[in-house]
Amino acid sequence: MFLGFTCAISNQAKTSIITAIKAIFRIRFSGQTLETLAATLNPKIRGWVNYYTKFARREGLRVYNYLNEQIWKWIARKCKIKYVKALYRKYESILEETPDLFYHWKPGVK
Repeated sequence: MFLGFTCAISNQAKTSIITAIKAIFRIRFSGQTLETLAATLNPKIRGWVNYYTKFARREGLRVYNYLNEQIWKWIARKCKIKYVKALYRKYESILEETPDLFYHWKPGVK
């Protein structure tokens, strides 16, 4: 039996990050822009990325796929987009216009 320790992000840390993201997106940002949402999230994302991805980067960055899903849902609600292709085009246009809007987009989680 091999009991090894990995320096990757723990499941408990993943769930705490996801619950923090849920708490931020639970508040309906109906009057907010994507830039103000990014300004709210970026200090937290920066801290999480710097702390949890120091050793096992790929494992730590997988958590931010959930954040991208929440951003997709926010864009769909805000712009009233029902179709996936239209939502994908809108998301891609936002990525092209402002590639550094969210901190986790810089390491490549898009």
